[in-house]
Amino acid sequence: MQKLPKHLFIYGTLIYEEVQDLVGLTYSGIQPYDYIKGYALKEIYYEGYGTFLSAYKCEDGIISGRVLINANLDECIDELNDYEGDKYELVEVKSCVGQFECAFYCEKNIN
Repeated sequence: MQKLPKHLFIYGTLIYEEVQDLVGLTYSGIQPYDYIKGYALKEIYYEGYGTFLSAYKCEDGIISGRVLINANLDECIDELNDYEGDKYELVEVKSCVGQFECAFYCEKNIN
């Protein structure tokens, strides 16, 4: 992704303000309900951490979440990448309700 979108589609732990504060994520508004197509969620268990939701590419999948409008991705991208870990990548998606072009974390496509 060359230039980061202005908006961030979130699900899972990133919906919590405590986590947003931890990575320094700020935004000017929120679309409280939105969804994206072409991805799905699965539960993954990490020893010592518990169960987490992980997004992956899935042709007929749908993920419900929120859109953070005008997020400060340029300022907190390193912290977000550290939080998400090396198994995930930032991709660009379009939300279905608000029609926002968004950044979104999902599993890396390893083929």
